[in-house]
Amino acid sequence: SGVKVSFYSMVFASLFFLVKTLVLGNSVAIPSLEISTHLALFSLITTALSVVSLVYAIKFIGSTPTAIMGAVEPVVAVMISVGLFDETLTFSLIAGVIIIISGVLIDVVFNKKK
Repeated sequence: SGVKVSFYSMVFASLFFLVKTLVLGNSVAIPSLEISTHLALFSLITTALSVVSLVYAIKFIGSTPTAIMGAVEPVVAVMISVGLFDETLTFSLIAGVIIIISGVLIDVVFNKKK
């Protein structure tokens, strides 16, 4: 189920970052308990919502359309950052958008022939 997949992916990601922090020995101190609580709630809610949504999207529309939507997500982020937040549209952003759209188009064209 989507909840089990979400749970295990978050557990293993947490373990990975715990081991990484212990091995590398670098950590970032969080200034207060209130900020710790806000960070924990924000990360849990957004991660859980994202992972559960991904699992249900795969279940309802299939893996290929879900992967395509996930691949196009950075393009939407660029459009929002340029349109709403007046971020400068640089050559690297344009190149990234072109590469992403090209990859999605190639995938769609080759999957239609199968």
